[in-house]
Amino acid sequence: MNTLLNKLALTTIFTSLLIYLSLSFSSCKEVDELTHFYFSIVTDTDIPATETIGVPLEIVLTGIPTNSSEAFVLNNTTKSLVEKITVSELFLNLPDSGSQTFDFLSSVEIYIFTDSLPEILLGKNTSIPETGLKSVELENDEDDLKDYLIENTLNFKVLFTLRDDITEDTNIEMESTFFVDAELLGI
Repeated sequence: MNTLLNKLALTTIFTSLLIYLSLSFSSCKEVDELTHFYFSIVTDTDIPATETIGVPLEIVLTGIPTNSSEAFVLNNTTKSLVEKITVSELFLNLPDSGSQTFDFLSSVEIYIFTDSLPEILLGKNTSIPETGLKSVELENDEDDLKDYLIENTLNFKVLFTLRDDITEDTNIEMESTFFVDAELLGI
């Protein structure tokens, strides 16, 4: 009888432990989902008409709003509770381009910096194909960009390397999506 009671007690304890671990894992996953979110920065620039082929053409964009404070409020956090921000996606697009494609572009590098933080590489594509693309994805690292993106504004430096002349100014849209890992207010 004692052996049966011991087995029953062990079974009950084991079952309770499994239920507890399952609920704990589920709760952690739910909290992670609440503390992870994305926000985007979309800005545009013009590549001026030029005959500069094979040499990087530098364009600097300053005072670009991050709108990160609004994203933090919408996701029930603040910049002081942000643990990490990384690039999720980075694209160049040709808005309203008609027949224009990225065939004129051989490579691009995008850097970010602020008035108080040094320039770092945000993303690059060093081999853009001549296949009629209207959107180009850039490779990026998993660098933590928190210090840059908790700022109200930041600056971009873009290096375009052309394979063909550009006979008229070309509007380029830069679309950056960032992944944020933050703590929630009150947790």
